[in-house]
Amino acid sequence: MPAGVRSRSTEPKYWFARRRNRSVLQLGGDHKGIRTRGVEIRSSGGAAKRERLDVVELEEPALAANARKILRTKGGDVGFATECELVERALAIRDADDGPEPVFPPVARRFLEAREAVGLSREEVAARWGQPSSMYWDLEFHDDEAFTVIAVRDVVILAGILRMPLMRLLFGEEPSPPLPAVPYSEVVRRLHARMQDEAIGAGELSELAGWDLAECLDTADKLAELPICGLRSVCRTAGVDWVAALATGV
Repeated sequence: MPAGVRSRSTEPKYWFARRRNRSVLQLGGDHKGIRTRGVEIRSSGGAAKRERLDVVELEEPALAANARKILRTKGGDVGFATECELVERALAIRDADDGPEPVFPPVARRFLEAREAVGLSREEVAARWGQPSSMYWDLEFHDDEAFTVIAVRDVVILAGILRMPLMRLLFGEEPSPPLPAVPYSEVVRRLHARMQDEAIGAGELSELAGWDLAECLDTADKLAELPICGLRSVCRTAGVDWVAALATGV
């Protein structure tokens, strides 16, 4: 058992892995193995083995409360609506940049499992994607990468390579009933409408969104070049559900 970790019972516990001032929450306990952010946790009956990183039992009150509320089920998949809420909370914390460490759904594990299911190596996936293998590798070790680093278009491409529906890859399952997709053209229409209603220019609107919108206002498909966190910010500025816009695909 890692130094400083107390075993209070055999029920699943929550472990907090730290790496270069970044962190991730995963479900421990009786899992056979969880690999995330460069750490592999192998546990049985409440015991855990740490490799490469310091792993401690999560005791921060706010994070612990959220974790126990959201990550209850084995493997961390808790349903579409709850995972959307988890992502929204994590991105809001990231935007504020002054709260607890953001906690994202176990997307890295889903990338790993989907790749293994189709029988591809990381290098093969990267080659089909057209990006360095190190860039794909990060997606299997960092839960936030799919939301904050790569473009929406790239997430869609990877979902196709891995033969995994986009919503299932990001949120654990597809919504039921399906979300009414909001096309990028509608997002841009609403952005233009806001500019007109508030008598502001593209520069001021970009400041409100936190992203340069000049090209997007001219070509709606440019929204697909933003990471999901960027699409979320733009959609919020337009008054559109960003998950519904994401459901549009590319």
